[in-house]
Amino acid sequence: MLEMFARCTRPAASTPQRLNSSNACPLRSPPRYERMRRKFCGGRLQGALAVCAGVVATLPAGLAGAEIPAQNAPAVPAEETRLNRAIFREALRKRGLTELLELHLRDFPPTGQADALLMKRDLRLAEFADPNCTDQERQAAIAEANWILQKLIEDYPYDLRRFEWRSALAHSLLYDQAEPLITSILYRGGSRTERSELGTITTRVVNLLTSLHEDLAAEYERVDKLPIRQFEQLERSGHIETIDRLGPQAEYLMLWALLYDSLPRDDTDLTRARRLNRIRTMLANDPATLDTPHDVSHVQVQSVVLAGITERMLNNHAAARQYFQRALLTAGRLADRGERERIQWAVTLAQVESVRNERDDGCFDEALNALSRFRQRIAGRGEDNFGLRIVGALLERSVHRARAAAAERDGQAADADRYREDAWAVLARLARRHPDRKDEIYATLYTVNDGDVDPGRLDPFDQCALIAGLLFDVGEADEEADPRLGRVIQVGELFLAKARGRALALVPEVVYNMAVAEYRRGHLVAAARRFLEVARDHSTWDNASSAATYAVQLAAELHADPELRNHPELRELYRNALDVLVTHYADTAAGRYWRFYYAQLLDEFGEYDSAAGQYALVHVDHEHYQESAFSRVRCLAMDLRRFLGGSPEDLLNLRQRAADFFAVQRDFLTEAGSALNRLSDSAQLATVKTQLARAKLIGAEVQVLPQINRPGQALENLAGFETAYPEQSGLIGRVWRVRLLAYERLGQLADAARAIPAYVTADPQSAGPTLHALSAAMAEDVKRLRREGDDRAAQRKAEVALLLAEQVVAWAERYDSDAAPADRRVLSVHLAEANLHAGRYQRARELFEQCGVPERTTLPKEPIDLRVMYGYAEAQFQLDEWLLALPWFNALALGLPPADPVRWESLLRDLQCRTALNHPPGDVIKVLEQQRYLYPELGGPYLAKEFEKLQRENQRRVDGE
Repeated sequence: MLEMFARCTRPAASTPQRLNSSNACPLRSPPRYERMRRKFCGGRLQGALAVCAGVVATLPAGLAGAEIPAQNAPAVPAEETRLNRAIFREALRKRGLTELLELHLRDFPPTGQADALLMKRDLRLAEFADPNCTDQERQAAIAEANWILQKLIEDYPYDLRRFEWRSALAHSLLYDQAEPLITSILYRGGSRTERSELGTITTRVVNLLTSLHEDLAAEYERVDKLPIRQFEQLERSGHIETIDRLGPQAEYLMLWALLYDSLPRDDTDLTRARRLNRIRTMLANDPATLDTPHDVSHVQVQSVVLAGITERMLNNHAAARQYFQRALLTAGRLADRGERERIQWAVTLAQVESVRNERDDGCFDEALNALSRFRQRIAGRGEDNFGLRIVGALLERSVHRARAAAAERDGQAADADRYREDAWAVLARLARRHPDRKDEIYATLYTVNDGDVDPGRLDPFDQCALIAGLLFDVGEADEEADPRLGRVIQVGELFLAKARGRALALVPEVVYNMAVAEYRRGHLVAAARRFLEVARDHSTWDNASSAATYAVQLAAELHADPELRNHPELRELYRNALDVLVTHYADTAAGRYWRFYYAQLLDEFGEYDSAAGQYALVHVDHEHYQESAFSRVRCLAMDLRRFLGGSPEDLLNLRQRAADFFAVQRDFLTEAGSALNRLSDSAQLATVKTQLARAKLIGAEVQVLPQINRPGQALENLAGFETAYPEQSGLIGRVWRVRLLAYERLGQLADAARAIPAYVTADPQSAGPTLHALSAAMAEDVKRLRREGDDRAAQRKAEVALLLAEQVVAWAERYDSDAAPADRRVLSVHLAEANLHAGRYQRARELFEQCGVPERTTLPKEPIDLRVMYGYAEAQFQLDEWLLALPWFNALALGLPPADPVRWESLLRDLQCRTALNHPPGDVIKVLEQQRYLYPELGGPYLAKEFEKLQRENQRRVDGE
């Protein structure tokens, strides 16, 4: 369900991101020098040709072939002289035609073991150059290619090609294998892991070049001593030119190797200082490297930049500043457009290092001015330069951090805090302006900071990058998945605990990613709550609507679990998630879809008014629109019951709501009727017809409510129901219930009497409880009507209630044979009370006796026994058996608490019995006055009037004496 979580705000890769500018990388091999003659090591090779500092990116064709005679090399077959296969294979490799190269090597395998290894290396180099390969595949390919070259150097120590092998290996290690590491460190600062890896490679390169230098010196000495014929033979083979070329190449490559070997080392590392000072010495010993005009050497700008970096790292800021200015001026004066393009990486590096130099020198405003010039330059370039924008942001961050540290040293704590916040806000601002590139920013920070960095030392934005990186690093079957996800939660909690100021804008993202982590750990409840927090508290955040959707999806999944469905907290979580989604994100596709289910949940909670409102908002295109329309009718009907028997204001509200209900019901009946004519699917037709039948029945049920009182319309609406909807047998019981109520309201007792058995027949399983409840409700109506003085209506209703009670007992005997004796006794008591209310006093007394009248000396604790005791006494009272009834009423009046209505009814009957039995009237009046003093309300208005009437009667008796 939540597959999209796998790519939630994560870095694009766990490896360093490359700069996007095609000429931004200083690891690109500069073009060749125009070869300059100079003496490299003495002897007769006075005319050695110098080349540019950067070794050519690919090996010469002769390195992979058999054209340079090696010591003890096998003879070259005659057929191979017709085609230089080395050149052909090199062409295939350069063009990325790896498959053709493999076929060619299969058809024309090399003749020697060394050549076979070289051909295998060519295949790996072709794979490294293939743009369709991943970064991991390319790095594996170049590592294997370098391993092959190292093996050749070790296995063939006397082969004349060893010089080129070492040079090529040094070049490949530095410019290919170490390229991602140097790029990250040189432009972004690099991580501890990257520094360690680079240090291993650069140390190896320095040692390799040192060995090459020594081996070349030895070779020069050996060649100088050769007889002239052997020397000329080597010269014709190209060997002399090769070693003459490799000397300057190795020397220039050493300059960069020494610099790059210094990058990963700490300032206190003595090797670092030695490396940098060695660069100084080499440049001083060979001033032509810096002074030869660039249009002649093609490396002057690069060399000056290298010198500037060296001076900056040695904290000679004034000298470094001059070098960088010189490099930028020289580059700006170049007339050749192609040459200017080729050295853009050096210009970029010079500007970056200028910012760092001013920063390290404490010139923070100058550093920011230099950074502004850098940004103006990259903004004018046409290619995608977002990688350079990240570099600019990192530079600005470093300036603010350095300024904060300076302010801290000067005791300006408030300024230091402000500068620290400015530092991380730079990257946050860049991410906000380019939300589609935030992954690249996070990838950079995650790599630079290392995954296991102490999060307490990171600023807020770096903590966000750490969280995103940890999420990205979690694979499908990663053994470290749970610890990494747990760390996401840990870092997130740390962030939230300290978030202040501008960091508060990052809170929704952090909480969102914590929710993702909780989900991927299998903690669905925690995940849903986190998503809900984002959606509820951060509705303006870009992914807030997605968070709301995920919160609902997870909560719905939990709610659907039968074992969790009735858990109060989870039900509330589901409700809150739905409420937030449909309230704050109503216009989203998810908001429109889930509104129906929100209405359903409110419906389930019994909040019918709110549910009806939500059902009304379900879009007409929703798959459950028809069901929503019907459910709205049902909920409005259910909501009307809240106002039954309320205050006059409630009655007015009820009437208005009833009018609204009937309007909605009429609209639904019209729409459903039209739908029946449009639909052709049998299942849909059956559903709509069922809803139509139920809606008609619900309307009739509302019409027979006492406060609505439209029994005639109810009967009219249900006329012919069985014929119109023969398949709705499950509704027939409710239909007869409505008819029964309508007949009773209309006073059609004969029709009501016929309706009762029809109802029981139509719905035998539930008729008993329904009739029982209806009879009980009628009994209360009888009491109310008698108190209101409407004895005629009361008697009519009591007759129907008695009929209902008799049917209930008959139903229980027929359909509820498994009922407990206690339950049967309740029905019998109810039947006795119905006889009592209908004036069947003798029958009532008999039934009460059959129910088991308790001893009057002990007041019963069970409510059913109290009803029997009071009903038995009331039957005797109505039969004028006052002497028999008095002890029962007296026991109830004395034993029940004042809050019990039966206590006051029993007291009234007690005093009425005494009056009828001619007890002293003064005693009756005395009891009345005492009770009025203690309880002024005397059990309520009706009973108070009866007590007042009884007192006047006894007062007349006193006056008559």
